[in-house]
Amino acid sequence: MGRLNEGRRDESALQDAGYPSPHRSPAMPTPPSNVTVSAIPNAALGLTLLSLAMVIGLPGNAFVLWSCVITRRRSIPMLLVAHLALADVATLLTGPVYIRFLSTGHWDLGPAACRGCNYICAAAMYTSVFLIALLGLHRCLVVSRPSAAVLAGDRATQLAHGAAAITWLVALVLATPSIAFRHVENGMCKRNHNSTAWLVTHNLLETGLGWAVPLTAVALGYGLLLRRLRRTRLARRGRTLRLVAAVVVAFAITWGPYHVGSLLEVAAELQGCTGTLRKVAEAIRPPATALAFLSSALNPLLYACAGRGLCRTAGAALLPRLLEGSTASSSARRTVTHWARSSRGQRENGGKEVDREDVGTGDGRTVAEGTVTGDEGTVVESTEMGDSGRV
Repeated sequence: MGRLNEGRRDESALQDAGYPSPHRSPAMPTPPSNVTVSAIPNAALGLTLLSLAMVIGLPGNAFVLWSCVITRRRSIPMLLVAHLALADVATLLTGPVYIRFLSTGHWDLGPAACRGCNYICAAAMYTSVFLIALLGLHRCLVVSRPSAAVLAGDRATQLAHGAAAITWLVALVLATPSIAFRHVENGMCKRNHNSTAWLVTHNLLETGLGWAVPLTAVALGYGLLLRRLRRTRLARRGRTLRLVAAVVVAFAITWGPYHVGSLLEVAAELQGCTGTLRKVAEAIRPPATALAFLSSALNPLLYACAGRGLCRTAGAALLPRLLEGSTASSSARRTVTHWARSSRGQRENGGKEVDREDVGTGDGRTVAEGTVTGDEGTVVESTEMGDSGRV
């Protein structure tokens, strides 16, 4: 009995010194004593959404980038979509880190990974919403003012690259609070603001500039455009217009719950509430963050759905056909109509105007080639065809 007690005292001393118990399986590690492992709210839902986003998003966005490279298109929509795919890939590459976090229930990768992953996601969020806003506003400009869009045709590549570079730079600056306010506490990678003012400022900055303001600008632009084109044939033919609108709506929906949780957190902080409101905000954030990841996988699906009739024949040229073909044909219709109206007095029969407009409803490239007659309006149209079809 004395030897047994002595053996237990020796084992207890070894455990106090930090050595594992010989009776405990080495395959069952225990977290450090200063780490509190707690269940993450809705972790199963978050794991499902993250896994789905990675399985769909990584190959989908890789196809988008491959299509942009292989077709060597340099139009504004194609370059903006390529940078949007880069932002989505950057977000999805952090997915395994968060899957590990949700699976284990605690953060064991250190503060550098905590800050780095959240910084990448925040920068990608700002970049995505800014690029989507630029894509939507460019579409509004092309449809409503094709001549103004064509005037910039010769400098389209420089303009697109410059806009994308500024977008990335601004996004990287706006995402810096994710580095300053991210800390690892009690085995959790969480935000820790020094004061209520910093929390309110950070959350409102994310919600305002990263969601509400850009999407509101696009919504107003589309509203004015559709109001103007309500009685025209063009309003019913804009496949690209509907595609870009779908991308905007998808981003708004998938990121909406995340920003709702941020606003609830602000409300709880300002009211000094520690009850239901704060618990709801904390419960929303994990699945809302995973849903935001899903937005990075939706864009390739939207492209595929919009071009489902072209997938077999277009191949790698699917995106150019979607993003540039509609631009060409839409602008061709408007330009031909303008040309017809300007020379109406020189015609014997006014019905030729309708015939001219119907010619423009086909493929944009064919229309341009068939209507270049030296008239001022058709010269502008030909310029856009050259920009859209540039290799």
